[in-house]
Amino acid sequence: MNKYETTSKTIIKYALDIEADKAVYINKAERENIYKCFECENEMSIVRGDKNQWHFRHKVESDCTGGKESALHKLWKQIIVENNEMKIPGGTLVYLNPKEEKKFEFDPRKPDVTALLPNGKYVYFEVIYTNAVEKDKREFYKKEGLHSLEIDLRGLLNGTNYSDEEWKHIILNEVWGKRKIYWDETEKEEVQLVSNQINFNEPIKEKELISPSTNNYIENEKVSNWQNRIFVIAITILIFVISFLLFKRHFKRY
Repeated sequence: MNKYETTSKTIIKYALDIEADKAVYINKAERENIYKCFECENEMSIVRGDKNQWHFRHKVESDCTGGKESALHKLWKQIIVENNEMKIPGGTLVYLNPKEEKKFEFDPRKPDVTALLPNGKYVYFEVIYTNAVEKDKREFYKKEGLHSLEIDLRGLLNGTNYSDEEWKHIILNEVWGKRKIYWDETEKEEVQLVSNQINFNEPIKEKELISPSTNNYIENEKVSNWQNRIFVIAITILIFVISFLLFKRHFKRY
C-alpha cells in the first residue's frame, strides 16, 4: 500500500508541534519535539516503519481521528505566511509581512491571513476547507473596499493524504480555486485579477482544480518518497551485512 491509498482506519499525517505552534507533516517530524493532536490535544507519537505508512499515533489509545480539518487549515495558512508571492488568475501576487489571523483594528473579524501589497495597502486571504466565506464577511470586505482573495480547496479533500510540499505547490503555483472577494479594478496594481470561470457556489471537482503541472509534481513526489525509502532500506541492509561480516571475522580469530 502506498501513501495515496486509503483505508477504513484514519491515518493521521499531521500533528501540532507544541513549541513552534505549527502543523507538521509526519515525514518532517523530529523525535525530540513534542506533538499533540489537533482534535483532542493529547500527545502524539511518531510511527515510522518499513511496512506501514508513516503516521502519528496517540500515545494513549483513542478513537480520535486527528482533526484533519484543523490541521490542514493551519497548514494552508502557514504556507501563505511563510512565503511572499503566489500565482493567481491574471498573474503573480507579491505580498509582504504576512500575519496569521490578525484582527482588524476596527472590527472583531479575523482574516485567515493579512499581508501588505507593495503599494502599502493590505490584502486579506481566506482559505476554505468546507464552508465558503460567510456572506456578512464577504459583504464587509466589499463595503470597506478591502483587497481580498478566496482560496477554495474543497475539491481536493477526497481522502488523499497530500504532503506539506504538495499543498505548498498547489497553493503557491496553481491558480485554480482562487478568486477575488473584492479588488479595486481601477487601481494600477502589480497584478491584474481576472474572473475565475469555476462556479464557487459548489465544491470544486478535483479534475477541475488540479492542473497537469500539479499532477506531474505529485507523481514526482510519489517517486521521490519511494526512492528515499528504498535508499534507507538499502543502507540498513548494507550496515547489517558489514556488521555481520566483521562479527564473523572477529570470531574466526578465536
